[in-house]
Amino acid sequence: MKTTAEAAEIIFHSSFEKLNKNEQKVVNYIIQHLHISRNINVEFDKELTFGQRLADRVAAFGGSWTFIIIFGSVMFGWIVLNSILL
Repeated sequence: MKTTAEAAEIIFHSSFEKLNKNEQKVVNYIIQHLHISRNINVEFDKELTFGQRLADRVAAFGGSWTFIIIFGSVMFGWIVLNSILL
């Protein structure tokens, strides 16, 4: 597909001029190799509050292997320390 007329005929089986504005926009985006849809994750992230972003980061760290290994090491050290002192 090199032209909008060819793309319109292949995609919609109609001439470009007979398409409505949204269909013409789709054809133009396809010809230009652009994304038709938007990334809703970016839009969702823009609306998060500071507390929600902080909670997401804490949850991401709390579920990581780094946290699990650190927590396990501290717990093991605490058990050993308590066993020696008691």
